Amino acid sequence: MSKKQHTSHIMRLRITIIVLLVAFTASFGITTHAYIDNSKKSKALYDILLATDAAGGDVEQALRDLRTYIYNHMNTTIGSPTGIRPPIQLKGTYDRLLAAEQARVKQVNDDLYAKAQIECERLIPKGLSGGGRVSCITEYVSSNTTKEKKIPESLYKFDFVAPFWSADTAGLGIVVTVLLGIALMYNIISYRRLLFHARISS
Repeated sequence: MSKKQHTSHIMRLRITIIVLLVAFTASFGITTHAYIDNSKKSKALYDILLATDAAGGDVEQALRDLRTYIYNHMNTTIGSPTGIRPPIQLKGTYDRLLAAEQARVKQVNDDLYAKAQIECERLIPKGLSGGGRVSCITEYVSSNTTKEKKIPESLYKFDFVAPFWSADTAGLGIVVTVLLGIALMYNIISYRRLLFHARISS
């Protein structure tokens, strides 16, 4: 390679390095913004879910929107490793489920005394001692009282895990930035080698 060709090659590498550096910087900036934006969007959807839950709105739709977004975008997991687990806990949903269960139990138990009277009148006719019937009713109510069931946690507690990588702006940006970084480093090394050989030759 002649000295003129050598110099021309060095100049081309300089231009290539500058172009790659600009592209790398731009890609890094766009990727970082998209990565942070993913987290902000999932937090916004989470806040919408909590507001919808508190207002007694369409929780299923809000939950579906959040779940779909988290499953399709990286850096969107709600909560932290040291926070409460699972991180998504819908107090409004829990309160409504608990109120419904309490109403169900109250309705069943309110009807229980009347059933006890009918059953004990059948077992202990009016001609017999009334005291026996009272103890019969007490025992019947005690044996058949319905108790509240624990609300399953799966109905109001959720944990959606984001993928390690996703094919969105952030994910694709990472790939492009890494490739540009590799190309930039390769060209810088090639450039330094050419300069080194140029010094030796001179």
